Amino acid sequence: MAYRIAVDFGREPSLCGSKLGGVPYWDSHSVDEYPRDCAGSMMILLAQVNLSDFPVDEIPGGGLLQFFISAEGGSYGADFSSPEAQTVQSGFRVVRHLSVDPSVTRASLSASGIPCGTASCGFPTPVLEERALTVFRNSRPCGGSGILVDAEFTGDDPRRGKLLSRYGSVLLQLDSVDGAIMWGDCGTGAFFIGEENLRAGNFSDVLYNWDCC
Repeated sequence: MAYRIAVDFGREPSLCGSKLGGVPYWDSHSVDEYPRDCAGSMMILLAQVNLSDFPVDEIPGGGLLQFFISAEGGSYGADFSSPEAQTVQSGFRVVRHLSVDPSVTRASLSASGIPCGTASCGFPTPVLEERALTVFRNSRPCGGSGILVDAEFTGDDPRRGKLLSRYGSVLLQLDSVDGAIMWGDCGTGAFFIGEENLRAGNFSDVLYNWDCC
């Protein structure tokens, strides 16, 4: 089963909803655990998917799945120095909240210093504007933005070879969309995971890659 993701320009993004960029949900009692890059700076939200609103059978348990990237370095949090470096979560982070606290507000998170991650807010990120996302099932294999979709590259597949071949499943893939997200010159960004880790809900071992024309 593949799960397509589409940008919903007509819907206002919410704090806990599926969306690109903006202020991420975070437990206000654990701000000290908020993702930071190797320089100690707070990461910014690339995207989050509410698995309770849009269940993915292959990721049991629901919750909120978030993808953070560093705003430092100019590479959207990716480390292309070696294939192995693309799996080290120092410039990016994948986080899952199994439950959310409904009392948390955007204002309280902003007051805690958690950034609003969009290019329109001055951050070097592919997310141009905070936008709502819709997830829907696709019974046939497909490419494009989504979860467990066919991987797409404008360059080489970094998973070629034995070392990274275990990252066989697309955890999240995001194509460039005018007015929402733009990877360089209209590229694609993706996070890859092994099937065993996917079903176990282990998001500590993930490969992050993006490329463009």
